[in-house]
Amino acid sequence: MRRSLALALFFFLAAFTARAGSPHGAWHLSQREDRRMQIEMISDHNQNSHPIERSAFTGLTAAQIDANADTPVDFRMIRDAGTLHFTGTFQRGDGVGRFTFEPNPGYASTLRSLGVAASDLDDEHLFTLAVHDVSSSFIKEMQSLGYRDDLDQYVASASTAPLRSSFARSTCSATNRTAAT
Repeated sequence: MRRSLALALFFFLAAFTARAGSPHGAWHLSQREDRRMQIEMISDHNQNSHPIERSAFTGLTAAQIDANADTPVDFRMIRDAGTLHFTGTFQRGDGVGRFTFEPNPGYASTLRSLGVAASDLDDEHLFTLAVHDVSSSFIKEMQSLGYRDDLDQYVASASTAPLRSSFARSTCSATNRTAAT
């Protein structure tokens, strides 16, 4: 009881110590049968749920995830657009808690250097890019395949990246074969 009260107080305080304007909210992670995780994040302006690899998190161990009793966790997801900080508890493959987002303000200039319009990126936009892992390497890969999308298209593509990359490679290969004949 005392520990639950302490955790509730901690989460309450964490919600008020988040940087003004910076996305923050609640998270839920559950282990799937394929050993991947399903993440759900809810904030004032966003609700997102998608599968994710355990390796996407820094500071979260299999022992913490699989613990038989509530186990406090403090881990991160580091992306080009910024870092998500997670606190909470895990028990038997199921975790809940709070998150805050620390944006990378330099990412807009990185995007511009890649030829992607990024003039009005606020913290919410950077949060979306981080959640969907729209990294500079992802954009470079898509550009190497012939795509020159706007930022919203890169976000949409990121969730289907393996399918799109495979399609793009076959399309580019077919185009190159046709041009060579």
